[in-house]
Amino acid sequence: VGDFFNASIKVLSIGAVAAVASPWAALLMLPLLGGFAYAQYFRSEMLNHARSLGVIATSQVLSRKNDLIEGREIFLLYGRAGHLLQRMSESVRDYVRASALTSQVEIWASFWVRVFAETYSFGVLVLMTTALARGDITDTLAGVIISSLFGVTASVGWLDFATSLVSRSSPHVRRVFEFVDLPAEDSEEVSTQRVPRSSREQESGIVFERYSMSYRHDTPVILRDFNLTLASGSKTALVGRTGAGKTSVMQALLRMVYVRSGDIRIDGQSIFKMDVRELRRRFGVVPQSPYLFAGTVRS
Repeated sequence: VGDFFNASIKVLSIGAVAAVASPWAALLMLPLLGGFAYAQYFRSEMLNHARSLGVIATSQVLSRKNDLIEGREIFLLYGRAGHLLQRMSESVRDYVRASALTSQVEIWASFWVRVFAETYSFGVLVLMTTALARGDITDTLAGVIISSLFGVTASVGWLDFATSLVSRSSPHVRRVFEFVDLPAEDSEEVSTQRVPRSSREQESGIVFERYSMSYRHDTPVILRDFNLTLASGSKTALVGRTGAGKTSVMQALLRMVYVRSGDIRIDGQSIFKMDVRELRRRFGVVPQSPYLFAGTVRS
């Protein structure tokens, strides 16, 4: 941002010096700034799109890299190594295309910004020559104006570069504020179904009662009127195809979802009356992709 303001002051100062030659030189600054803003506006839109494509392409490359490192035995076992390498090559090509598109947009904008700057310089030189021929300005002042015009393209180019940096940084700033402005988890929960305490006195284990949830308040319902009782001390397996809701049940226990209705109780106590951090400390999770380390547990 500091570089942006510094470059802006330089460009405006050059315009002020040029305006000494003729008031029309000051008016020429308006098309220059208008063309600059026009190029920046469209570059910002195109760069956002190109960077989105780049992020998607990067994630694909990383995914293929994991397939290559962790799943190579499976591909070799089924004779699909060639298919894996083909998918890897396609992902890398998509990444290169996305990177090239970003570079093309940058070059396109920089080219037109410099065209605007050179056109402005030519216009000021014409006006200065006219003023010099009429005797409106001295030779010394004309030399000062010419010297300042030598740097206008570089200054506008630096302003273009600084604007690009600000544009690149703005998504990160917005992301930070998205996290800062996130509401508290418990304030996003809605739980309406409750059972009288007298019916829970002898209850043990984990109970889902007419529980409905979605991942956010504006997304479809995943579990609807879900009932499940897990007896204390038992071992239970959730079995089902991908997307059946197994992970959703676990996330519901950890209060990581948006609750539409119903209740979840552990030994008769509603989890929505517990502190969310204290609740999560009661659970132990073993990931399905464990990491093994060489050496003893002590080391």
